[in-house]
Amino acid sequence: MNLIEIKNSFVSEFESLFETKEELLSQFWMISEVVFSVSRLQFAMNPNFTPDGSKVEKFNLFCNKLKAKEPIQYILGNAYFYGESFVVNENVLIPRPETEELVEWILDDVGNYKNKILDIATGSGCIAISIKNNGEENHVEALDISEKALNVAQQNNVLVNDEVVFRKANALNLKKDNYFGDRVWDIIVSNPPYVKENEKEEMRQNVLNFEPHLALFVENNDPLLFYREIMKYAKTNLIAGGKLYFEINQYLKQEMEELALSLGFESFEVRKDFKGNYRMMCLINN
Repeated sequence: MNLIEIKNSFVSEFESLFETKEELLSQFWMISEVVFSVSRLQFAMNPNFTPDGSKVEKFNLFCNKLKAKEPIQYILGNAYFYGESFVVNENVLIPRPETEELVEWILDDVGNYKNKILDIATGSGCIAISIKNNGEENHVEALDISEKALNVAQQNNVLVNDEVVFRKANALNLKKDNYFGDRVWDIIVSNPPYVKENEKEEMRQNVLNFEPHLALFVENNDPLLFYREIMKYAKTNLIAGGKLYFEINQYLKQEMEELALSLGFESFEVRKDFKGNYRMMCLINN
């Protein structure tokens, strides 16, 4: 089969799985460029290109994974975030556009002024690495409780800039376990688990079945657990005027504001993402 025939077969088989033709073709080209090493431009110049059988077998294997609703990023092993390609697998969340907006907010605020920055629950490391990559004078450290996630983060660190310090640590016990002693930070950022167990029904199957639940879910009876403990840590380990940034659950804006006030954060801002949902928060340690 030449690439035209493979493309037509793919469209016929998968068109019912995607909402738009554009999304369908995008998935085809993402797989094709990796498996066949052929870009859209190269295909246009040589539409009768015929890949060898072993590559067709690999393409079909990827298609079977796609049919099982495995996310394309896990199938290909990478995802783009803030202009860079990051390694991803089932041990880390797939970086999302709304998180890019959080990084943009932080970079707009902090610039490149030798800030000491801590990323809590780093996952793939995309937030920490992107902040460091776009603000080289900043000193950035990051932590996660998952050894497997940290392995992925270290791979990304080497690929992008190799300048972020990663360590294993429990976000819920930062003070108790004394990971950093009396160190203080200019900026703390976290995208912690915040999806309540009873919100699973709203989630797409490709997320629910493949992305790590450890990084996604919290108990219904204490959905702000991570935020509360991180705020407590930040209250004593941020400099005066230091900032704490969160990605938040869009349904818990009011609860987050009440929690911030109860823990002594009187100055804060909540922003909407590009979809119009309240998903980002910045607190100032006055």
